[in-house]
Amino acid sequence: NLVNGSEVEFILDSGAQITCISENTWKCIGSPKLIGVPCKGKSFTGNQFKMLGSFVASIEVDGTQEVLETHVTSENWNLFGLPWIIEFESKLNYPIV
Repeated sequence: NLVNGSEVEFILDSGAQITCISENTWKCIGSPKLIGVPCKGKSFTGNQFKMLGSFVASIEVDGTQEVLETHVTSENWNLFGLPWIIEFESKLNYPIV
């Protein structure tokens, strides 16, 4: 998967209400300007984590491109969340989960 032209490895998470990338991944793709203010997110286990902001990114999956909101977190994971899953499944015409 490409985010702003850079290869990014994601964990597919159909339970995630947003798509998140780590702060380190955000830096690796050029640190696009973040919008919004830092806030807290909550994992499925109930643990809170810090959200640094979001940006609109060019995303490519299997040759199909979309421009989608991407959130940056202090956690060390990249989650391909439900909004992206729905968007790409409708464009690719096959399930990606």
